[in-house]
Amino acid sequence: MKNKLLTVIATVILSVAFTLCSFAVVNTEKSDIADGITDPVCDILKYKLASAGAKDVDGWVTGELSLGAGVSSEWYVLALSQSGYRDFSAYTQALEKYISDREINSAVTRQKYALVLLSAGGDKKLAEELARDTAGKQGIMSLIYGLHLYINGIDAGMDVSQLTEKILELQSGDGGWSLSGKSGDPDVTAMVLESLAILSDRGEKTDDSIARGVEFLASLMLEDCDYKSYGVANAESTAQVICALSSLGIDPMKDLRFIKDGKTLFDGLKKYRIGSGGFSHIEGGEENDTATVQVMLAYISYLRFLGGESPIYLLDLPRGVSSAVELIHTEKTENEETTSAIDTPEEKTEEKISYKVWLCGAVAVIAVIIAVIFLITGKRNKKNFIFVFCIAVISVLLILFTDIKTKDSYYSDVGGTKEVVGQVTVSINCSAANGIVSTEYIPSDGVILGNTVVDICDGDTVYDALITATKKHGIHLESSGGDGMKYISGINYLYEFDCGDLSGWMYYVNGESPSVGCDSYKSSDGDIIEWIYSLDLGRS
Repeated sequence: MKNKLLTVIATVILSVAFTLCSFAVVNTEKSDIADGITDPVCDILKYKLASAGAKDVDGWVTGELSLGAGVSSEWYVLALSQSGYRDFSAYTQALEKYISDREINSAVTRQKYALVLLSAGGDKKLAEELARDTAGKQGIMSLIYGLHLYINGIDAGMDVSQLTEKILELQSGDGGWSLSGKSGDPDVTAMVLESLAILSDRGEKTDDSIARGVEFLASLMLEDCDYKSYGVANAESTAQVICALSSLGIDPMKDLRFIKDGKTLFDGLKKYRIGSGGFSHIEGGEENDTATVQVMLAYISYLRFLGGESPIYLLDLPRGVSSAVELIHTEKTENEETTSAIDTPEEKTEEKISYKVWLCGAVAVIAVIIAVIFLITGKRNKKNFIFVFCIAVISVLLILFTDIKTKDSYYSDVGGTKEVVGQVTVSINCSAANGIVSTEYIPSDGVILGNTVVDICDGDTVYDALITATKKHGIHLESSGGDGMKYISGINYLYEFDCGDLSGWMYYVNGESPSVGCDSYKSSDGDIIEWIYSLDLGRS
């Protein structure tokens, strides 16, 4: 009797403890060979945890990344997954709900969600549904992602031969690839090479194209060992090249084509690193989330290469390299105060941790008590103990989810610390799409947002004003590109190319269409900013 009692108590306690510990980050010693690579990854993670107000990676995943599912979290999730982290249940649940709640027409967006769902252990059937017939529907990017998906067991509408042939046909005379035009672009070229790298038997024609692509990248490397795209040297382009070379089995630390005066591509990235641990798009710029996550992917891609692992877009669990996530120390350090959560009072953070610990402890105690009662009363059927275990686990998960922001609290977070210097009027209209795209998100009159006045601060751009307006009114927004090159890919789930090859979002200020990106045009007091969905690049 005593032995059985101790066994049941130990089983329940260990089960609950295991559930809690699955949300903890384990410390490991750094591998000597990866010393200079893991440090930046750790710094990026520490910065992201601090800015999210999370104590560990688990808190980041269940909190900010789950909250941003479908909007801003996807590449961070893939980076974590390919560095060895595994518990994405909260995120996949949030992403699957995000997808089920709306109609997603953009082929590339659907492919991105499918790829990330696979990496995070989400619903494979949903991934298959998202990817169906998307390959080639949105230019070269839909071919690249289509190939990634095919290699990972998802049919996007073309087989590997068709995808490879289409991609090779788009190679420019200079050896590179681009979104448009006759000259190659380092970003797109690197992304193509990443997709071709995961083919086991590429064939002579493919191998020749890959070799030309690598030479093209080598020829474009700048004196500082970084890369320029659209005329601007930036971190993202450099990171993509590192990903491509690592995926192809080319060591960017040793290949002389990518070394100048003893410096490597990793030295090229250092100029974009900022004190917080993040990375800027351009040298001397502010922290940029797109740059930061792209650099994180580059470092993890190289770590996988060092450990003899597969390319980063071949979704499998790393074996030879210790998870970069495990290198984050969770215990307090002397300088923890200076790296504490941004915009999150320490008292509130401690309060959240405190009540969770108490509630989880209470669940464990109750579970043990119920198990003891079953033993005393003779109700020793295994089903009773399984039921207790399941209820305990579900209760713990519910407790851990209690601090996730609601949709309303997220969208209402539009304040700031800068001084307001004026106001602008923002409106969003998609009447041109009426009758072409059938979706509940297109209003009958096409007005997504009527004339709305928002505050602007010194230095705010048209892009800043749009973010403020959409967050204030709970309107979906997706953007792409780095600093100075932002463009809006989707508003209210209406995306570029949904109504044809020339369709997409354009902006007007005081009736004129500026010739610069929306994040380069500075707003002025009294400006009237109109976002219009056009079918022909605003020609009519």
